[in-house]
Amino acid sequence: MSIIKRNPLVSSVPRTDGSPSGQSVNCGKRGLSEQEIILVLQGIAGFVQRADEECAYGAFMHLMRRLEGCGEKLAFKARLFAQALIKAIDPVPEDEINIYLRQYERSHIDLFNLLADSFPLTAHTTAVANSVTAELITAAVLDGVREITLLDLGIGSGRQISGLIRMLAERGSSPLGLTVIGVDPMAGNLEQAAARLTGVATAVRIPFQFVPVRATVEDLTPYDWISFRRFRGELFATATFSLHHVGRDRNGFSRKDEVLRNLKLTGPSALVLTEASSDFETDDLASRFVESWMFYGACFDILDRMSLPPDLRAAAELFFRRELEDVIGGHSAHRCERFDTATRWRERLQHAGFRTHPLLATSASRHIAPEPGDLISTVFQDSRIDFTHDDHVVATVTCTY
Repeated sequence: MSIIKRNPLVSSVPRTDGSPSGQSVNCGKRGLSEQEIILVLQGIAGFVQRADEECAYGAFMHLMRRLEGCGEKLAFKARLFAQALIKAIDPVPEDEINIYLRQYERSHIDLFNLLADSFPLTAHTTAVANSVTAELITAAVLDGVREITLLDLGIGSGRQISGLIRMLAERGSSPLGLTVIGVDPMAGNLEQAAARLTGVATAVRIPFQFVPVRATVEDLTPYDWISFRRFRGELFATATFSLHHVGRDRNGFSRKDEVLRNLKLTGPSALVLTEASSDFETDDLASRFVESWMFYGACFDILDRMSLPPDLRAAAELFFRRELEDVIGGHSAHRCERFDTATRWRERLQHAGFRTHPLLATSASRHIAPEPGDLISTVFQDSRIDFTHDDHVVATVTCTY
């Protein structure tokens, strides 16, 4: 039996090139199979973690030579991962800055917004998260609630919440007053969100006010959290692909639990949380590489199956390249992309005092999920809604209170 088949990490990695799971992909006479590439990359990760620069660079150069005989898509992906891993040997000072706050020629948030409506992973999950939130607000309005306060943790440019406002208007369930509290560390995002949401609310004739809060979620003060209750109306909270950015304290412990506890103390009627599902919190670089190969491998597979114009495809590849460099090419203390698995998010929510909202018990019969596609499937669980690609969970929406 070969070392590839004996390796449990390798055998758990999903296919990303369309071939049947578990089969080796022959890239060419002088090339490597996908499983062989994974083993080499795991070896590079081990050398990097042990600070063995000579062996890391040697394995890197060996892999680059052997990729010449591989298929174009597999070779491209292997190079991205290898380059990200080798970057971890000598991270630059810029790596200590959140990738969304770095001064790129093309900002990371702009790339995300560009992909948000076209890439199935973000488009489907955002649509479902909005549908869940709309169901909650509709139920409150039908129950006689006149005013709603929506706290969005990581509002960005307001793209998602503008869609939610339109959805409420289309359903005829708009409240008589809507306050949106938008938390985001970027002043430009808050300015865009204010203009966009005010315009949409005016167009659909919903009395509206926007309250900008410029801060990262983990740096909100006790006063900030308390102040969220000063607005009239029932309070709901949303967080979409934002809480995984929460970092660690000086002792190395995640501040996600602290954020969730503070949020729970504000007493929201419900929290709709949308997150990718993977384990990027682990400090073991080899394990984090395998997790990133599974998650971003699925993303690249989705891209490969999509018909996209060249500029959008290039933007997507740049977006995922930056994230890979952050996940496996940056110093542990400064990483921005800190995904948790769907199970771990459920545990964090439970430890903070949240419980599954009864809405999800009946959501399968409601108009929550979009039509299933061949790239992303929607799976209703007892406590959440999962999104899978080739039977691998890549994202989840939870609704708790």
